[in-house]
Amino acid sequence: MELSADYLREKLQRDLEAEHVEVEDTTPGRCATSFRVLVVSAKFEGKPLLHRHRRQPAVSQLQAGECVPSRRAPAHPCL
Repeated sequence: MELSADYLREKLQRDLEAEHVEVEDTTPGRCATSFRVLVVSAKFEGKPLLHRHRRQPAVSQLQAGECVPSRRAPAHPCL
């Protein structure tokens, strides 16, 4: 699975039942290694900031290594 802003947007929308999701690839050359993310979800209502950050399963799974582009993928423009 190739990581992209579209993939991350869809995953956050689905996992958090979000009303609004914005994802922007902020890396030079759009290499999918850094993103600016805005999520609006009723699941965050009344929760402290730390709990809101922990509720993002897509992000936590990415941090655990899921969907990280392979170093062997020659088509990736930033490798």
